[in-house]
Amino acid sequence: MITSRQIRSVLLIFGTFGVAPFINAQGISDATKDAQGAQAIITEPDKTEAHDSYQNHVKYPQPYIYGGLGLSRGAGYGLASANIGVGLMVNTQHFISDAVATYDNGHKVADGTGNNPQGHDRGLATNAYYKFPAGLFLGAGASWSQLSTTHYSKQAWHPSVGGGFDYLGKKCVAQRCHVRWSLRTQFDYLFIGSEHVDRQGCSVANGQCTNGVQGVKLRFYLPSPVSNSHFIFREMLGIYDSHATVTSTDPRLTAEQIGQRSRAVFLEYTLLYRF
Repeated sequence: MITSRQIRSVLLIFGTFGVAPFINAQGISDATKDAQGAQAIITEPDKTEAHDSYQNHVKYPQPYIYGGLGLSRGAGYGLASANIGVGLMVNTQHFISDAVATYDNGHKVADGTGNNPQGHDRGLATNAYYKFPAGLFLGAGASWSQLSTTHYSKQAWHPSVGGGFDYLGKKCVAQRCHVRWSLRTQFDYLFIGSEHVDRQGCSVANGQCTNGVQGVKLRFYLPSPVSNSHFIFREMLGIYDSHATVTSTDPRLTAEQIGQRSRAVFLEYTLLYRF
């Protein structure tokens, strides 16, 4: 006859080697599911993170137009002018370029030619830069300009070298960063190029009434053109050095005129709309 003690012993053995492993296995399975669920919750924000305002290296050219106000001091120009232009810019991972056609109604008011009520400037410029991973870029360019006044017109072209930096203001949380704002600073140095004045405004043979213009051009963009923004504010400061106009082929007089140096400052505030 099976006693009650023997029955309790069998139940104890079954509970130890049968039920306990099942409970233990079920606990491990539940823990594994919990861990997988937690991992899904951790990685979910990466899928739903807000769109960044930083256009990660657009590979196609972007046309734009602009308009604004120009202020000048020196070189015989009037104080204020209206500025407009149209251009095409490229901002890729390692290449930046900008080609632009410009026009303003600035004119000479004190150039020694008497009454000169009308005038305008127009120009073409292009620059290309190599961009390094840290945001720094370096390159070169060229520009052509034409000054038209009531009495004469003058053309010039200048080679240039320069560079700049794109600053991206980032906010980082848990090793994930979002660009909140950006700024581009750009510097170009314009070398002495070629100048030519038409016969109406120059007494020197072949119209070579030169001024030897050279100087620096600083530009600030807010936000940087690497952003997705359609509207970009640009401030441009130009500081140029030149000599008095060469009006004779006499070596002594030419040397004296080249020695008479002057400086002109141009400030431009414009708003760009990028398509």
